[in-house]
Amino acid sequence: VRRLVQFFSTAALTQIVLMLSQVILLPIQIRLWGQEATAAWYAALALAAITTVVDCGLRTAGHAELMRFAGQPMEDPAARDYFGQVWGWIRILVSVGTIALIAGDFFRSSVLHGGHYELWRAALTCAYALETVLIIRIVYLDTLGYYRGAEISYLFFAASRLVLAIPALLFFRFQLAGLAWLFLATSVFALALQGRLLCRRIPVLRVF
Repeated sequence: VRRLVQFFSTAALTQIVLMLSQVILLPIQIRLWGQEATAAWYAALALAAITTVVDCGLRTAGHAELMRFAGQPMEDPAARDYFGQVWGWIRILVSVGTIALIAGDFFRSSVLHGGHYELWRAALTCAYALETVLIIRIVYLDTLGYYRGAEISYLFFAASRLVLAIPALLFFRFQLAGLAWLFLATSVFALALQGRLLCRRIPVLRVF
């Protein structure tokens, strides 16, 4: 029961931080950037969010395979090989989907509209792609019994992004490009830290 309470407490805190990100950042962005630039940011955000579904549900297949084996599933050769294939395909699909989204956005902006493609849009898409990998790996870490550390890693990621974004906007006057690169930096750092602290003993969950 204690572990269940700790899990839901961490998950609830994470959801609160994510909600606060929307409630706090949006008014600051509108005041600093104006409505048109803020609308462009959230349009790019909606496009980047597509990366969260490009794994085509394979995350569930990997989860079901781990649940099939009792004890220490990563010591079972069949489970390890199957999961390795699923995890490999997930990374391939996320990578291909991210490249396709960036290419499509570039084609729309540069070719169809004849404008200049802004690199911050690609940075934002990559940030959300890495966040997708972070979240999927949390699902697998939960399955393997590392649920507390896994959930705390996502709470740390969400909180650090919010804590850094607020002064970046209020004091340093970050524009769209600056905030996008900040989002990418937090995604890279959170994924690397999660791998360093939680996945050292689980080589099959490595990203590279």
